[in-house]
Amino acid sequence: MPSDCSSVQGGATIGKVGSSGIIIRDEQSGEDMKLTLELKDGHFYLVTGGFYAPVTHALPETHLPEVNARFEAMKAQLTEWFSDTPAITSLPERPIVSTANAPHYTWASICDGWRLASAPTLSVIQERMPPGTAEERHRHSRVRQFFFVLGGVLTLEVEGTAHRLGPRQGLEVAPGQVHQARNEGEGDAEFLVISDGVSREDRQETT
Repeated sequence: MPSDCSSVQGGATIGKVGSSGIIIRDEQSGEDMKLTLELKDGHFYLVTGGFYAPVTHALPETHLPEVNARFEAMKAQLTEWFSDTPAITSLPERPIVSTANAPHYTWASICDGWRLASAPTLSVIQERMPPGTAEERHRHSRVRQFFFVLGGVLTLEVEGTAHRLGPRQGLEVAPGQVHQARNEGEGDAEFLVISDGVSREDRQETT
């Protein structure tokens, strides 16, 4: 690490590299991120990881004192930002999810569902449908879904066309498409329903 550096709160160290760059070191991981100033087409840019961000108006190379002064101002701003950021020591542990610990519900009296993931932009449900069961035809105005069969045979009707899906087969249902899942086989149908939103809040049953 350069001798001309300063430690700040938040688990980071900021140091100057020559006259046109700084290093931000994460004290937890020991990784460095280098920021440099580069002259390109008469403009100076702040560069990191191949990303160019303009930081001054067009200046000739003879204006290095002004550029260095602006650089020092950026360094002070970065120090202030990191001082207000608490150090991240570790990410919260996420438990392994299965049907043994996921929230469970029943529908149509004998069908099972397990909510494996539930978030505003992601829903993953594992369902089990015994033979002879079917859901009501319905549509979702905003949510897009993907049905993926784990075991058995699932009949998925989409816009009046029936598709028979076996293990490791899936089908996408776009927003607005009327669909119905049925089990016309002899054994249980187990499958995943993956949605880009909370489908139960966007469900419209049809006749």
